[in-house]
Amino acid sequence: MTDKYEVYKALSQEGEVLYVGYGKHGRHAHCMSGISHNKGLNRYYFTSNGNMYVEVIHNNLTKSKAKQLEGSLIKSLKPKFNVVGARQTAP
Repeated sequence: MTDKYEVYKALSQEGEVLYVGYGKHGRHAHCMSGISHNKGLNRYYFTSNGNMYVEVIHNNLTKSKAKQLEGSLIKSLKPKFNVVGARQTAP
């Protein structure tokens, strides 16, 4: 049995795309935990009192397809807290 992957995005209550990611089924929940690997997303979560939501936009994918879709979405949506090829810094 192969693992299934999902692609998701975290959004502010106003609909601003904050973060796009992929991972095994259920990975999207880390966005709303306050203990994500992404410091900017965690900071936003706490300073907004959790006023954000996460939407799974693709699921039941192979890892390679999920990674490909994540990259495409990051390029097109330009999420506030995704950092590609650079060290993340405080806003």
